[in-house]
Amino acid sequence: MNGTGLNLHRVSALAVIALITLMTPARAQNQIQSRSQAQAESQNDEAWPELLCPIVALEPNNGVYTARLACGSLDGVKASSRIGPPIRRYNQQTGASVSVLNAAEVTLQKVSYLDSLVQLTLAETETLNPGDLIPLEVKVSKSEAQRLFSLSRLGIVFSNQEGVPWVLYRDYVQQPDVDFDAERLPLMLAEVHEMALYAPEVYGEEPLKEGYYAGKTLAEAMSGSQVRDLEDFLAFVQSFPGKYLGQRWKFPEVYATWLINGAPGPDDEDNEVIPDDVRPDLDPSDHLSYRSELKPIWQFRKAAS
Repeated sequence: MNGTGLNLHRVSALAVIALITLMTPARAQNQIQSRSQAQAESQNDEAWPELLCPIVALEPNNGVYTARLACGSLDGVKASSRIGPPIRRYNQQTGASVSVLNAAEVTLQKVSYLDSLVQLTLAETETLNPGDLIPLEVKVSKSEAQRLFSLSRLGIVFSNQEGVPWVLYRDYVQQPDVDFDAERLPLMLAEVHEMALYAPEVYGEEPLKEGYYAGKTLAEAMSGSQVRDLEDFLAFVQSFPGKYLGQRWKFPEVYATWLINGAPGPDDEDNEVIPDDVRPDLDPSDHLSYRSELKPIWQFRKAAS
């Protein structure tokens, strides 16, 4: 379960233009920057809060694509929402890195309750796939100090071991006054402690080699974890979200992988914490089903009471 050593570039959760530029290899940054500047000029150079929406269906027609997105009015998207260039998410099978695609035109066609339709034209050399992302302007604003909120805006969803999301972006839209970090992290920690019982079967009794829990077994590190450790992990993902973008992950698995890799911090730029044998929990075609599920709000709150 060791990492590949591939560098994840730091990105910002606040601005799609900066996000795309910084998560792209340096040799392509000049090209991306020129596209980003053109996009910004077309939107009057005004910064706008974005939500990265996964594509769940594509219909090509002579180079023009109609894409269905797993974001709708329930997520705060409006018919007047501005839209950014498509983003190719990381492909774990091929190793293709996150990058902005060269789109000649991107227009928002329709906003429904659970989804939206977008029409776009790509350069002949570009390809688009379900699971790739389109930034849409949203009207919800919360403190970036809430880690789960910041990550949800990037399409990053953490679930329990049963695959039920701990929180979705649309939960913030529906309940803007709830502090989901304070509410969910203790429950997420409880599951990490529970899954520590199975760590020896997966990783054995070999002591961790680096990080805060160096010298302890993975089971000991998981059972000894506190909420602050989960916050450190989320801070790392917030700084290096590249390979997590637009994916749903079983939280105990990716958290354990982070521990195994030395629990790197948000300033440790040479760390990779998603090895080949830890994979997303969901096929892109299923995005709508899990994003429309509001049950976790009541389920977890009841469990905590």
